[in-house]
Amino acid sequence: MNALTHLQRPAGDVDSERAATIYATALLNVAQEQNQAVEVFQDLQHLMDDVLAKKPEVAEFFLSAAVGRDRKAEVLEKAFGPEHVHPLLAQFLLVLNDHDRLDLLGAVLIQGQRIYLRRGNKFLVDVASAVPLTEPEQERVKALLTKITGAEPVLYYRVDPDLVGGLLIRTGSWLFDGSVRGRLRTLREILFERQP
Repeated sequence: MNALTHLQRPAGDVDSERAATIYATALLNVAQEQNQAVEVFQDLQHLMDDVLAKKPEVAEFFLSAAVGRDRKAEVLEKAFGPEHVHPLLAQFLLVLNDHDRLDLLGAVLIQGQRIYLRRGNKFLVDVASAVPLTEPEQERVKALLTKITGAEPVLYYRVDPDLVGGLLIRTGSWLFDGSVRGRLRTLREILFERQP
């Protein structure tokens, strides 16, 4: 696994996930007090997408145990200081570095977005379909999820031709697989279970 993948994925173990949630909550609290939550988390998203995704050697540098905390702080101040990213994010990056937790950056982004949405009674939903959904179809999916959950879904639509047809809807650990591919998989499992 490369360093970027490690920075982008949610923390796997319970302690790391708990730490990421604590850091994300702290960052979000300060950002919301200053009415800057959207800006701070947009800058963090851009850092992940535009810097770390395009330059994995930067992620490897920040995760390297061979590079000291002081050297990392020096690079953070030059490359991601207040003149380059939101001042709260610049300060936050230094805090993560001081605690040797730059590995949590991706998980902090994910947890921060979740907490922000939950505070606004919203939740993220990934909707995959074999072909692009029309606007009325998107509205029906949104209305159904709102009715089921009582909260407002923030939907991210994507096309996945491998689904053949139908929908794949994921939010958190909940998954609805109404795709043709999923139904074929279920049928195959049933058929194999019935063989003597």
